[in-house]
Amino acid sequence: EIIKRDKRMYGYIVVDPIRIEASLAELEKYSDNPSFIGIKTIQDYYNIGIDDIRYEPILYAAEMKRLPILCHRAGIIKAAKKFTKLKFITAHLSWERLQELAELRELPNVMLDVSGSYAHRGETNIVEVIKHVGIDRVLFSADGPLISPYWAIGKFIDTELTEEDRDKIYYQNVLKVFPNLLK
Repeated sequence: EIIKRDKRMYGYIVVDPIRIEASLAELEKYSDNPSFIGIKTIQDYYNIGIDDIRYEPILYAAEMKRLPILCHRAGIIKAAKKFTKLKFITAHLSWERLQELAELRELPNVMLDVSGSYAHRGETNIVEVIKHVGIDRVLFSADGPLISPYWAIGKFIDTELTEEDRDKIYYQNVLKVFPNLLK
């Protein structure tokens, strides 16, 4: 309803690995609507990874429809290796978490959403994330409306990123992942 009222708003199609048929129906219903730019799931809510077999039909459909999927990091490496044409956005990936998932550095189909909610050095060290995965895979994210965007912007203010780098993170990389934003 919000998307219908405000053309500046975009949404995700939320999927549920427990309700596969309903999720596939939602994908079919909304995937051609340019106001829906991707898919979202929180697989740890179900105590499984995105690589769980129950996600496979959903990931196949997402890949066929060229819709990126935003998810948490559980199972991301195995899923990204299997679905190489699908863009994954791993939520809340900080420098600290990237060290735990070093293999992500080698997976070009995984973008990094750097939102987070606490003031720990490993959470806010955006420069190290960029150094290890490259500027072209980092997306600005604020986890809004749950958390103020000022917190997320603050992570970038003290960095020595160029205006060109900031433009990539705040805008250009987002357009590469979500081509529906250009429609």
